[in-house]
Amino acid sequence: MDSFSYSLVKCGAETFGVRAPVWEIGSYRVEGQEDCGDLREIFPGARYVGCDMREGPRVDRLEDVTALSAADGSVGTLLCLNTLEHVYEIQKGFSEIVRVTADDGMAVVSVPFHFKVHDYPGDFWRMTPEALERATDGFAWRIVGSRGWPTTPSTVFCMGFKREPDDFRGRYERFIGRLTAESRTRRRLSRRIKARIGYHLLGKRAFRGKLFSDDLRAKIIEPR
Repeated sequence: MDSFSYSLVKCGAETFGVRAPVWEIGSYRVEGQEDCGDLREIFPGARYVGCDMREGPRVDRLEDVTALSAADGSVGTLLCLNTLEHVYEIQKGFSEIVRVTADDGMAVVSVPFHFKVHDYPGDFWRMTPEALERATDGFAWRIVGSRGWPTTPSTVFCMGFKREPDDFRGRYERFIGRLTAESRTRRRLSRRIKARIGYHLLGKRAFRGKLFSDDLRAKIIEPR
């Protein structure tokens, strides 16, 4: 999980509310992610279950996203952040996420697009916003977007709902405003310094295609 995905979850919970239990798929904390924040702190008082295929830090139970043990519609808030690129049978993973999410719940999914190959148990996929939109069409209402340069976004994300939240469009506007502000605030100092050096040496337009753009694009997907 990166700092943007943390901001995505935080702003989503603040704007759309929290329904328990909260399941995080891919909760294992790998070395180097210590400064990204603990998602549990966003959900004080809610039952929180960290799930992964391997035991380790922040893992409460072993789960395979392609065959989750949860009953249909039993998870109030499902989080799956920068994990599905490691799932070879990725469509099974999306189907399970839709299946277990409650009718009045919310699923938050993020996947990398412009990112290095990384491993466990393998690194199989990169998804465009269009691909993520189609993969999550089991949710009737969605917010699909990306962050980064338009043609090479760093992260693609979706927030899925089976039912339309109250004042959906108003909440959507508040969510995007919060996410834009939050994600810029959480940029690490070293990243900001690298971006400024790159802007100076290569020009802002040329360098923004690397991973340093904060540009945020999103849209509401309504039922067909």
